[in-house]
Amino acid sequence: MATSSPARRPDGTAHALTAFVIARSLSVIGTAFALLGATGAATATGDMARGALNSGIFLALLFLGMACSMPYAPTVASRSGVRPAYALVLAIGTLAYGAVGIAMLGGVPTMTALLIAAPIAGASSGMTGPYETQISKAYFASETTAHAYALLSVVSAIAFGVGGIAAGLTLTHIAPAWGLVIDAVLTA
Repeated sequence: MATSSPARRPDGTAHALTAFVIARSLSVIGTAFALLGATGAATATGDMARGALNSGIFLALLFLGMACSMPYAPTVASRSGVRPAYALVLAIGTLAYGAVGIAMLGGVPTMTALLIAAPIAGASSGMTGPYETQISKAYFASETTAHAYALLSVVSAIAFGVGGIAAGLTLTHIAPAWGLVIDAVLTA
């Protein structure tokens, strides 16, 4: 069994770890809002089969964007560093979801907006994954990257559970497009 090594957090304090866990949790809770908001909006067609197809198209474009961007994560990070690259791609995904949520609230057709946002948000998400592996090692005192990423995964899973319940309860009372806007606020 591996033992913990001394903390190697960016500023050397537990405050940095706490801030990172809070920021990560809010971002993941926001992601739950965005996904439930987007799929809720896509399925609100009055036709169950059409709604399922719309959700499937949105999710397919989201995950294809992820798959297409992941191979480029090391190249982007080698030019700017992992943390700046992480901040940049996270900001792009956040802005895509926020802008599309506002556009949908403003009357832009749901699927038009979601078809634009899905590959952009997916590409952002695909690139953040490899960066999170490295960043987690900087914040969680651990001998291995795998252990540090496992700790980050636990934080993310708990936040996704909380976010799923919070988004479900909230989005039953407001337009699903607000889920994308709430994601942008929580991630910013």
